[in-house]
Amino acid sequence: MPCTAEAPASPPSFASACASTFAFASPSPTAPPPADYAAALRRERLDANILKSLGRWRALRSTRTDVPCFGWENLERLVSSAATLLWEIGPTQLAVEDDLLAFCAFLAREIEVTESLELTAAEEQTRLEEVAPRALAALDEIGGELASPHSESHPVGRALAIAFGTIRAELMSACLVEWRSAA
Repeated sequence: MPCTAEAPASPPSFASACASTFAFASPSPTAPPPADYAAALRRERLDANILKSLGRWRALRSTRTDVPCFGWENLERLVSSAATLLWEIGPTQLAVEDDLLAFCAFLAREIEVTESLELTAAEEQTRLEEVAPRALAALDEIGGELASPHSESHPVGRALAIAFGTIRAELMSACLVEWRSAA
């Protein structure tokens, strides 16, 4: 009588076991590609620049030996939370998201550069007073949609308005210090 039993299947290879375990590493067939791939790539690069700049700032700040200017620390905290908010909400219908993300990248880079200059606390404050008016003008230019009634009724727009409003207030307080000292 001939043997009809099939040979036992060989155990799965390590690569196939990893591929099934880490299936998220490859694009899912149910998730469509982003409608605007270039915009998604641009957002990803801005996110990476923000993370890199703030990471370097934290590393430099941790090795600092003298007393720092706390205005930059407040600004770093606010920029970090605003960038996190932009990352968490993902793309929406608001036209200013990419500009706000670029603004966060700009401020993160300024924060990193200031720390890398190894300035005293007074020199850091002076630099903040020099950077604040330019940053405030840029934020006012791109943030017009955040003040519109449409964004106030939209929860995402309201969250962005609050996050960038606190950044604006911090920059404004740095400008007021500069204006008071000039008078």
